[in-house]
Amino acid sequence: AYNLSYTREWASQALVSGDEYVAPLVAWGRRGSGRSMAVSFPLGGEHSAGIRAWPKYGDFLQTSARWLMGEDLPPGLGLRTEVTGTQLGLDLFYTEDWEEKFQNEAPRALVAEGARAGEGRELTWERVAPGHYRATLDLSEGLIVRGAVSAGGHALPFGPLASGTQAEWAFDPARVEELRQTSARSGGRELLDLTQAWLSPPVPRFTDIRPWLLPLALLLMLADALVTRTGWKLPDFAGRLKVKLPKRRPAAVPVAVAPAIVAPVVEVPAPTPEAAPEPRAEDAAAARRERFARAKRNG
Repeated sequence: AYNLSYTREWASQALVSGDEYVAPLVAWGRRGSGRSMAVSFPLGGEHSAGIRAWPKYGDFLQTSARWLMGEDLPPGLGLRTEVTGTQLGLDLFYTEDWEEKFQNEAPRALVAEGARAGEGRELTWERVAPGHYRATLDLSEGLIVRGAVSAGGHALPFGPLASGTQAEWAFDPARVEELRQTSARSGGRELLDLTQAWLSPPVPRFTDIRPWLLPLALLLMLADALVTRTGWKLPDFAGRLKVKLPKRRPAAVPVAVAPAIVAPVVEVPAPTPEAAPEPRAEDAAAARRERFARAKRNG
């Protein structure tokens, strides 16, 4: 048994059926920069006993796989592709042996977008360093990209590659776990009911008062300069608010009086007056001279 199919215009057939359909059983061909092969009969399962009994069955599978793998990469060339977001980057590395070849014929890069790989477009290379070419292309979001680099008669295919998609549609369990850990460490919570989104508990925060202190200090400096220039003084509010209160008499403090103690009267004899000392002759003469001088001034 086999699956009835028809050969496309770009393909070739290696084996056909022997019935009236003459359908291709093995078709192959180059598709873009790659290779394609279609086998219409079963290679395994309960209906493959006849083909597996073919002595060349193993050689057929091995030859087909090697042909589909394509030619080995030529020595001295290397191609690296990288898709960052919606930007495609191609890096072509080569050794000194390819320097003269690229001077005669520069490498070319063709890229096609979409599932059907329609008309492609050629990229422009930029020489980053000796032995290193780079080309970039902004891709449409979500489209499949494939292409090939032609260098020295060799084709280096790449793709298919998918450009970046919108972050909200990327359901990655690892990203969800990272979000949960970030929420737990920052004091967040998992909210399933959007009606409770505005009922979050108050979060104490510190407020910086430096923006308020600077204008206040400026106003105080201006006020001090104004008071100094005008000589204005603050009114004595303390004196106006002073109230005279009536003086209170000090309360009488009771004094404890001890009982009088009567002492016996003892008669003390009066002291005998001592005789005044007689004045000296020098003092008496000085006193007379003083009285005489005083009377002379008064007379």
